[in-house]
Amino acid sequence: MKKNTPNNQKYRITVDNNLSMAEMITVGKYDWGNKDVNTKNFPMHGKGTTDLIIELVCFEKFMKFHDVLRELQSRDLRPGTLPELLAFGAKYPKKQLEFPILQVGSVWPDRGGRRVVFLRKGNKERGISVVWTRYGWGPYYRFIAVKKEISGKKKPR
Repeated sequence: MKKNTPNNQKYRITVDNNLSMAEMITVGKYDWGNKDVNTKNFPMHGKGTTDLIIELVCFEKFMKFHDVLRELQSRDLRPGTLPELLAFGAKYPKKQLEFPILQVGSVWPDRGGRRVVFLRKGNKERGISVVWTRYGWGPYYRFIAVKKEISGKKKPR
């Protein structure tokens, strides 16, 4: 498997952990959303802001949830989280029109399964939704990830 494909691109973001999830979604200016993307299902923690470099990872083959986690680990990456995904979507709104973008670092245990949040398009609109982890994802999907040694620079607020 290729470790550095042209599809694995890096992007700078700032995560404002002082915002609520609803505020993060508003900042992202999504055309539609899913009611399950809320703090009851996906609790958020943290204060201040964090500067990060997000890597969009393309695996170029079908991957199950645990395969994604294992492969990210082997690349010295940690899975991106929901606040990081929302910050990415706000700063780079057109990326999700190219391909669905998932985060697998914030997981909702729901009715005997797990769900994660992802950014996707519908026609030419941008949306935010949830997907079950049990099915896996094809090569069309991208996953946000962060280098493990890069913890981000926190700025007090």
